[in-house]
Amino acid sequence: MAMMMRQTQTYLNRVFAGVRDAGGYLDRILAAAAATSLILVLFTPKQFTDIAQALIVIALVLIVAVIRHPRKPHVPPMPRTWVTTIAIPCLPADLDKAIGIARWYFGEDRIPTQVVKSFHDRCPYSVIVAKNEQGEVVGYVDLFLVRAESLMALVEGRQREEDLTERDLIGIDEARVEKAIYVGSIAVDDRLKLSDYERSKVVHQLIYACGQVCAKKIMDNNDQWQVCAIGYTKAGALLLRERLGFGERAAGRYWRTISRHGISRFLRNSPVAPAEVKIRIS
Repeated sequence: MAMMMRQTQTYLNRVFAGVRDAGGYLDRILAAAAATSLILVLFTPKQFTDIAQALIVIALVLIVAVIRHPRKPHVPPMPRTWVTTIAIPCLPADLDKAIGIARWYFGEDRIPTQVVKSFHDRCPYSVIVAKNEQGEVVGYVDLFLVRAESLMALVEGRQREEDLTERDLIGIDEARVEKAIYVGSIAVDDRLKLSDYERSKVVHQLIYACGQVCAKKIMDNNDQWQVCAIGYTKAGALLLRERLGFGERAAGRYWRTISRHGISRFLRNSPVAPAEVKIRIS
């Protein structure tokens, strides 16, 4: 009896090892059939033994065929390349769509529309808009040049974004003295039902474009600039801390310094593939 039990255990081990190698629902069914047949051989009356032996032979043949010729593992198809177009400065219509996305996300907890448009007239690089292959605006990042005192008030929580006025926002020439940038938000329009892959691509492409604008159009030397951003969501806060190297100065408010050289290094190490984004800066 002990010898029979050892043989049974050995048989079952081989069956299930084959199932693990082959994988799939059919193989599990075959394994169950073989195990059931073996139980029938051991514990059924004599008159049913011949039927059970025939079943176990059939199951064994099928198991061996599956093990010797396993199916290729299923490999999910790679997501298609998501190509984004970012033209800087953006068109007035695209600016309106970006403001619409901000209104949908943040309501009135944002810089007033008239202030954004007025500043965009003075600094056309302030709102960067991404469009998909169909020409739809899928996301934006806003980049405001502010007075150093206004930036610190934002960082320390003494001032809210929606309280910023035209006095706080300055042109490029004055910004090269103040050296302070406020990144208001990076947002992707979830109303378009983008996949997680597409959404992630757009976010990284907008950050990449933001870095290019700073290095090519805003910073004129290698001095350190102060940058402030607000993490509105857990994902946004994680991106600021882990990917972009910001430190939290107050609740949800992040700050760091960076130079043009640091931005260039960041762009070289960016996960964005040049073939996936078409950036035109004029």
